[in-house]
Amino acid sequence: MPPAIILKTQFSTSKFKGYLKYINDEKSNKANHDKKKIQSLNQDIENINNEMSNLNLNSYSSYIIGYMKNNSITKKDNQNKKKVIKRTTAPFNNNSYTLDNKELNKLKDDFDTAEKQGCINYQDIITFDNDFLIKNHLYDAKTDELNEDVIKKATIKMINRMIKDENMNPYQTRWMANIHYDTDNIHIHISTTELKNTRKIITNGNGKVEIKGKRRKKTLENMKSSFSNSLLDSTKYLENITQVRNDLYHNFKIRTDELETLQAIKNLKKQLPVSKKHWQYNNKEVKHLQPDIDKITTSIVNRNNVHSYNQYMESIGYVANFYKEIYGENSN
Repeated sequence: MPPAIILKTQFSTSKFKGYLKYINDEKSNKANHDKKKIQSLNQDIENINNEMSNLNLNSYSSYIIGYMKNNSITKKDNQNKKKVIKRTTAPFNNNSYTLDNKELNKLKDDFDTAEKQGCINYQDIITFDNDFLIKNHLYDAKTDELNEDVIKKATIKMINRMIKDENMNPYQTRWMANIHYDTDNIHIHISTTELKNTRKIITNGNGKVEIKGKRRKKTLENMKSSFSNSLLDSTKYLENITQVRNDLYHNFKIRTDELETLQAIKNLKKQLPVSKKHWQYNNKEVKHLQPDIDKITTSIVNRNNVHSYNQYMESIGYVANFYKEIYGENSN
């Protein structure tokens, strides 16, 4: 089973205006603004990149005002069947769920400033398996309605996490995103840059000074994790798990006449590690005791509120399947 959510990342460098132009030999700093095609895991993302290339965008502001502008893409017969001409939402970011023209023009100016400073422009794409969105009540295929607020909230959390993990200055970072319906799979485009570079300056193999644009693997992992966790929060399953777990903790009791269970607990405690920091079910120091723990737990559950326990386990199962779908069958 392939992942239900795919995060594809790339970055572009500007014309090396500003301090990079000063540092490097001007003759060797020719502009190169062709956007690299994202090596797609599916045809859908490849189509997205083809659309971007056809627009011949040659600057950061052209990218956000051109391809990402909400009236630039029209409906095609083989695309999502939303009965509107515009196939993408209005741009959004952490300041507004719907950026107006004034805000968008300010962003354009900021992206132009970033380009002149030689800053990195990150261009990320999140693409969905629409069946996953339908299953989790985030998308209604019949009406072609997406719960955009939930998707936007998850995107904001993801970018905020990236800014934190990459030690970027949140006050000097500019980004915008929008949701596209123009292919068979709904996807999000995100463009991020800095007004003042905070990326590491390195010397490449050719002896040229350049900005290190590549983000850490952990950053990318946390980006997807933050996005996924936000989607899961919207389902209220985690909230339900916490509530039911607390109820179980307060309601489950061991009667004084349950001598067999009390003795089993006493014997188990004798075998536990001295340090309580190892008292976790999946801890390697406790793994050999799992059968005994399971037996005691089952005995207590059967004597108490079985319905609450079953409800708890159902919620746990839902969450496990949720992440399995997001990351794929064979993921860790």
